[in-house]
Amino acid sequence: MTHSARVHGTMSGWVGHLAPELSLDLPGRPTAFRQSALSAAILERLPGSGVSSASDKRELRLLEALVDELGLLPPQPMCLPYPKTSRLADIARKIIDDLAVANSLDDMAALAFMSRRSLTRQFRAETGMSIVEWRDAARMQRAVQLLAAGHSVTSIAYTLGYDGASRFIDKFSATFGVTPKQFSLRSIRNPLREDAD
Repeated sequence: MTHSARVHGTMSGWVGHLAPELSLDLPGRPTAFRQSALSAAILERLPGSGVSSASDKRELRLLEALVDELGLLPPQPMCLPYPKTSRLADIARKIIDDLAVANSLDDMAALAFMSRRSLTRQFRAETGMSIVEWRDAARMQRAVQLLAAGHSVTSIAYTLGYDGASRFIDKFSATFGVTPKQFSLRSIRNPLREDAD
């Protein structure tokens, strides 16, 4: 599946490629997961060159445990699948262009020349997310970029359309499990370790 990634600020991490037969219980699209203590420990134990043969029984068991753990972790809003059809892609770009504006579903449906029901059904079919979930994920991606660039929490909140810093902090904390300030500090030191504090 064609995809791309960008890093904003300091980051360290791993990229893993799993054989299709090991990935059957994982999402069928690029997905970012918040690392758990168990997944971090397993990744530290796996050889850097990967598991290349069935004779590596210990490594294969570790890999299977990692896949089981990944299947239990909630996906993070760091992957933003774009709709495939041009009408819905136009709606997605409009959302991205001004994340502070929360157009109603009726307004977006009118822009796409679709009924509200068709818009919501087709958008979910193409992205795996509702429009509201997609906009929230886009806002959280942008928040990470702005935090990495050194913007204040209050300015980010208003840039993203929140009516105050506390609502933004609540949403960010619910999404990432840490406040924006904690996220900034953690990403400076080590963005993927759960035990970085």
